[in-house]
Amino acid sequence: MLDTMEIDKDRAYPAEISLLAIYFVIAIGSVFVLLYKFKAVRKGRYSLTAVGAAQTAGQLIKLLSVAAAVVMIAYAVREESYGLPKAVGVGAGTLNIVCIAVCAAAATASLIGIISNKSNKWAKLRGGVNIAANAAVIAAMLYFEMYRFWDC
Repeated sequence: MLDTMEIDKDRAYPAEISLLAIYFVIAIGSVFVLLYKFKAVRKGRYSLTAVGAAQTAGQLIKLLSVAAAVVMIAYAVREESYGLPKAVGVGAGTLNIVCIAVCAAAATASLIGIISNKSNKWAKLRGGVNIAANAAVIAAMLYFEMYRFWDC
């Protein structure tokens, strides 16, 4: 006879999975944005401004954060021990704190860019999308850090 298994039902599970999926989709989207920017720079159609530099830094740090998350998941799956070594956790936590700060700076720079560009509608749209993406990444990091460390 098959043993029964007790399942801990988490009502917030669909929201947690959605937040994690959004986090990874935004990181994948930032790859395409960076490729477009580098292609435009090579062709001379894009000049780097302070707002653009902050946005690029935000996109690069998102990729670094997701790469660290994938490495931690791969390490945890490969190892037969329970959890990660403390040094790996501290490094990932520090990277996430830096990522939150850089994403907040990129969102602030985008907000300043929206306020200063009153005539260019595409710049406003790019700034709004960047603010939304950075806010989603910050929310995901804060939630999962609180979930992992503080058991919220």
